[in-house]
Amino acid sequence: MKNYKLVGLERRGELLLGLVLRQDDDKYDIYLECGEKAKIAGQKILHFFKTLIPADNEKNMKLGLKNARENFKEQSVDISMLWECLDADEDYSFLELAQAYFSELSDENTGALWVALSNDQHRLAYRNGAFNKISQELVEASLHRVEVEKQNRTLEENLLSWLQDAKPVQFDPQIEPAKKWLDALKKYALEGEEKAPAEAKRLASLLSLTPDETVLLLEQKGLLPKDINETIYRLGLTVEFPNAVLQETEKILQQSSPPPSRRCISNCWNIAIDDIETVEVDDAISYHQEDGYHVVGVHIADVAHTIWKDSELDRFASERFATLYFPEGKFFLFPEPLVQRLTLALGIARPAISGFFYFDSQGDLVKEYFEETLVDLKRRCSYEQTVPTEPIGQEPEFLQLQTIANQLREKRRQLGAVITEIPDLKVKVENDDVLIQPIPFYPGHLVVSELMILYNVALAKYLLSQKQASLFRVQGQPSYNLNEISLQDPLYPMKIRWALPAATLSLEPGAHYTLAAPAYVQATSPMRRYSDLVIQRQVKVLLNHQEPVYALPELQTIKVLMERTERLVKTAEHNRYLFWIHKYLKKNKGKDYLAYVSRLLENEKVMVFIPDLMQEFCIKPNHFDFQIGQKMLIRVQGASPRKKKARFEEMPLPMLNAS
Repeated sequence: MKNYKLVGLERRGELLLGLVLRQDDDKYDIYLECGEKAKIAGQKILHFFKTLIPADNEKNMKLGLKNARENFKEQSVDISMLWECLDADEDYSFLELAQAYFSELSDENTGALWVALSNDQHRLAYRNGAFNKISQELVEASLHRVEVEKQNRTLEENLLSWLQDAKPVQFDPQIEPAKKWLDALKKYALEGEEKAPAEAKRLASLLSLTPDETVLLLEQKGLLPKDINETIYRLGLTVEFPNAVLQETEKILQQSSPPPSRRCISNCWNIAIDDIETVEVDDAISYHQEDGYHVVGVHIADVAHTIWKDSELDRFASERFATLYFPEGKFFLFPEPLVQRLTLALGIARPAISGFFYFDSQGDLVKEYFEETLVDLKRRCSYEQTVPTEPIGQEPEFLQLQTIANQLREKRRQLGAVITEIPDLKVKVENDDVLIQPIPFYPGHLVVSELMILYNVALAKYLLSQKQASLFRVQGQPSYNLNEISLQDPLYPMKIRWALPAATLSLEPGAHYTLAAPAYVQATSPMRRYSDLVIQRQVKVLLNHQEPVYALPELQTIKVLMERTERLVKTAEHNRYLFWIHKYLKKNKGKDYLAYVSRLLENEKVMVFIPDLMQEFCIKPNHFDFQIGQKMLIRVQGASPRKKKARFEEMPLPMLNAS
């Protein structure tokens, strides 16, 4: 057992106790109470105690230092009274402070002072081997800061308890700084870990929560709206219109805007066919006969007439790219009051860019041209109202358009177009209830889709003939022969999706495989897609014999931006679609679905396709001897909407026959 000298020293701004292991000239090897060994300069040792600490190993050294500190703490020292007695601008050694406070010095006294000084560094500062009296203003500020930190620690503990329901606690989430902490947690929950501030990450770590788990917790506490759409925040999509955009919108709406001097489409049969809930009507069709020809008009709202390039509205739309469609609602590309001004409206002449197509009695297209017009819309209807049992579905004009649309589709089919027969689903949210409805293919769908394709193909041809720079939509060939996919194959929808590559933007014209078009642009939704607005501007200047709005280098920049934002928009819409699908499954626990094995995975898992939901899910079946396309019955065991995961149990197929 060896006895070690006990010393008081300063290291890195802290007053510590230590044991002298060895002295080498003016250097000391010290074992510190924190368990470290350090070489300390002599001037850093402020006091040598008379007490010796016996120890035979590091564990006993550390224990001896701990006991020494505890013994010194038994006698209290009032540092504030000592501070009062000292003179400002004077330097004091540790012994001088001890002599100023105690009438006689002992290890017990000096040790008590040492511990008091190490615990209270608000009144005396140690610099360059001496202690100095801190000014009253700084002392008060330091003590106030300590008190605030103490209160905040208590508040934070109450906040965490309140969030976790760990114990009953009275807590107001609106008081500061709790409100600031909760706002940081909201940012962490909605935007994800990468974008979250450090404070939010610290709190989330204390709660041991992921961003998705934090969303659920804050929803349960009423701090976030139920089923909030976190996708738009995590992908950085702006949904709130900036003040500059709203101000510019208000200015446009306040202006008296007489319709431009154009030919008005009002005396012929015309109609807009849309979904029932459609607000922004950006396309309409018309029909009349002229010199023995069937004249079809496709009229697209002239958004470029109102929204100018480089305006605040234009800049916002370029960054957002498109209207965001979610099952619970949508976010317009432009403020809704402005949408009402731009839309093709009943009984109001609104600017449009119209394409006119002349068909002979054989259904051959013999003439086409584009024109700036005004459209005085006579009627609106939904797709459901175009069936033969409804009045519109029986009108001669609509029936003639239906004949022309069928002829257009058949000609595209002969050219190699992919005419898929994939059923579609609509997921809607009404009064907190998730509705999944199949969308029938109505005659109106055929008419509108074929005429919009006709318009876009013709517009691409027109832009090319005028050597106008443009953004083309191109699509390559499928990864395998589509003719090998049977309509009777239960995996038909998935195989078609897997085979067809996505259409992409290009500055050069190229074939669009699915549509069998040699060149194709999209310009029929300028209120919903920014790229359509860009095309519309390029067309307008041609019709008015003006210089192009966009040169090729600028279109290249726009293309890069559009490709990025389009991916984000599609990802946001798909993620939200999956959220509500899983919300539906969660509410329908115990429901059985007929499914088909679509892919074999590792870990004895398979992907199955559920036709009723038009979606693939991962399951772990009872056995693994499956083949692609094999039928199975699965039952919903639960689902996590935030994680986009569902749990299924494989059921015996005989139950399918019984049901």
